[in-house]
Amino acid sequence: MTLTNWQYIKPEKGRKIESAVIFLHGYGANGNDLLNIGQLWQKDLKNTLFAAPNAPFKCKFEGNPAVEEVKSFMWFDLSSYDKIGEGLKKAGTYLMDYLDEFKKKFSLENNQIIFFGFSQGAMMSPYHLPKLSKNIAGLLAY
Repeated sequence: MTLTNWQYIKPEKGRKIESAVIFLHGYGANGNDLLNIGQLWQKDLKNTLFAAPNAPFKCKFEGNPAVEEVKSFMWFDLSSYDKIGEGLKKAGTYLMDYLDEFKKKFSLENNQIIFFGFSQGAMMSPYHLPKLSKNIAGLLAY
C-alpha cells in the first residue's frame, strides 16, 4: 500500500506538522468515511495531520449494481471465521508498510501518532500496533 491510497487533511498553510491522527475505517467503507472527523477536530488540533487509508481489499457486493458503484473496502474477508484471522495478518503487512512510509514522509515518530479505528479498523489497531518496537501516542477503538 502506498501513500497514494490515503487521503489527508494537512494543517493550515504555514503550520508545522507536530502530530497525526490516522483513521482506520470499517468494513464496506473507505478512508473518506472517517476523515470528516478530522475536519471537525482540526480547529482544536491546529498542528495535526489527519490521514485515512482505504483498506487494501475491495468489497464485492454482488447483485446490487448501485452498491457496487460505491468505493467500498475491507481489511479482511468476513465470509468465514477462518478467513478473518488470515486476512487480519495479511492486511497488517499493508498497515505496517504504510506506517513506515508515513513516518518518513512527514518526519514523525510513533509517539506523535494516534490511531482511531472503527469496526474492522478497530480490530486492526490493537492486533498490530503492540508489535511495534516503539509505542504510539494512543489508540481509540470503537
